Amino acid sequence: MRKLLLSASVVALAVPGAAHADPYIAISGGVATAENVTNNGVTTADIDATTIGAYPAIPSGTGYSFETNADLGWNVGGQIGYAFDGGLRIELEGSYVAYDLEYHRDLRIGGVLIEDPDANILTRGAFTGTSVGELLADATGDVESIGAFLNILYDFDLGSVSPYIGAGAGIYAIDVDYAPGGVSVVNDADTTFAYQGIVGLSGNLGENTELFAEYKYRRLFDEAALDNILLPATLETDPVQHLGSIGIRFFLGGDAPVVPPVVVEPPRQVTPPVVAPRPVQPTQPTVQPCETGPYIVFFDWDESTITPEAANVLNSAVSAYSNCGTARVMLAGHADRSGSTQYNVGLSQRRNAAVQQYLTGRGIPAARIMSEAFGESQNRVPTADGVRELQNRRVEVTYGPGSGM
Repeated sequence: MRKLLLSASVVALAVPGAAHADPYIAISGGVATAENVTNNGVTTADIDATTIGAYPAIPSGTGYSFETNADLGWNVGGQIGYAFDGGLRIELEGSYVAYDLEYHRDLRIGGVLIEDPDANILTRGAFTGTSVGELLADATGDVESIGAFLNILYDFDLGSVSPYIGAGAGIYAIDVDYAPGGVSVVNDADTTFAYQGIVGLSGNLGENTELFAEYKYRRLFDEAALDNILLPATLETDPVQHLGSIGIRFFLGGDAPVVPPVVVEPPRQVTPPVVAPRPVQPTQPTVQPCETGPYIVFFDWDESTITPEAANVLNSAVSAYSNCGTARVMLAGHADRSGSTQYNVGLSQRRNAAVQQYLTGRGIPAARIMSEAFGESQNRVPTADGVRELQNRRVEVTYGPGSGM
């Protein structure tokens, strides 16, 4: 696990734009199974001939094999990772897989198929009344796996959904229990390296939450080496696992818009010159200048609702308009690049409409307001396609000459 964490850190540092990465966590679960696996081994000592049934001796070094079929099982996993600009994701995954066995078959010893003889050819005891084939068909037992993987994935942004592909490698522990007919053959575990291929589809549930479904093809780099406890023999197995899962991914926040600090200089003390008194002139009314803006309001991701922060900005804009006479008002709506171009233009129009409704509700004539939706074409902060950026989700309000054109 320490090696996986170090590898993840090195990869993250090597990725351009890592400063814009969004951290996330995820949980998932679903079904699991495995392909038919051929178990292989060799005897490690001479096995004496039997007096019951007159089965011959089996010399040390004799090879044997049999096939195992897996039943449908289940899997559960957890992920923690980073999503970078442009669709790249890197994550650490913990995984647990378990499934029962359906049957064993086709036992071969020294290349000879053993089906019809009594099972005491294996137990080397009294007659059991059960053939080897019948014993193997009753495949009591299970396989459990637990591991940690480093995955690299790529998301294809299609708007509301994002298909993705990926691959991973890591450490995998396999715990095998073979007990056909209640006869314990293997009850052992081995830890080795494994790899996996990943395909999936993500969909947005909210600004920081995604629902995803994915398939994993998982296999060992090397066969798991186990001990045969029925006979003095080794056993190697190489299960190929298939996992189907659904899960929820939680993003842990993004970058907030950077607002430059306002620096207020202290007032300077000026000694007024001594002048002769002048005749008192009538006081002229002070004319406040028209503050033309822009007044910029930001929106939550994929939303056109006026937030409390946006309402404060618009209230200031309404107050300033009282000094602008009948000046025209221009609304320029924008979106970030996390959706399609057409969708983002429509989203910009909805944001303009929300701002216009707010302004007209506070006394600014609708006839003086014009709007234009720019979608993702004029980003305030340049980003790659598919990136969620708060400063690009905005409407800019301006007053005065040239506005509304």
